[in-house]
Amino acid sequence: MDKLYNDFIVEAPEISLKLTHDIARCLISGYKEIFEKFNGDKNGYSAIMTRQPMIINNGQLIKDGYNNRTYLFQNSYLQIPVSEQANYGIRICLELQMQSTIQQGFIFVYGNRHQKNIYLSCEHNLKFLIFKTFNIRRMSLNRTIKIPVNTNMFQKPFTIEMALYKNGYLSIALNEYLQHCEKIPTNFSIYNGKLIIGANLDGEKFGNFLCSVNSIEPI
Repeated sequence: MDKLYNDFIVEAPEISLKLTHDIARCLISGYKEIFEKFNGDKNGYSAIMTRQPMIINNGQLIKDGYNNRTYLFQNSYLQIPVSEQANYGIRICLELQMQSTIQQGFIFVYGNRHQKNIYLSCEHNLKFLIFKTFNIRRMSLNRTIKIPVNTNMFQKPFTIEMALYKNGYLSIALNEYLQHCEKIPTNFSIYNGKLIIGANLDGEKFGNFLCSVNSIEPI
């Protein structure tokens, strides 16, 4: 131990400090995953039974345009806890199929009603997918991006992706093709909040769509 200290730490203090910092980050990141496994799963859930998405309608499994089993979000939602991760951006991906029985509604919202962080959301109507960033304190962070809806979106599943990187870059993609990219004047880190699929944060405004796959990941 003395030899390590004298030959490495004393001789190269800056490298030693950076290496120690990197090791600490790896240990913290690894422990966080272990803690979450023992502290409870992060599966989506609906606290109110009547607000759970449907998998059966009229005695039949609900299926999408590819004849795969899926979930119908109609006056229903799932909420997924999102844990803080400093110095990481967030990517939200969903596989959807639009329904034509509602004029306007929410597909997802990521936020925390008790904090003033930036919110990410996607709404829909019969003409557009409407992606938004919103911050009540800083109007300069507010963005609204409209992506036109086409008839294929009502017939077959498609993927949407909304990502906000730690350096403030916002990107939106459909079926893995980039639709929009711009720099928002802020640095971002994942904060403690919820991803609500199918409703707004208050659980009062709903969307209407099929969704079989969702993914949230740090970037």
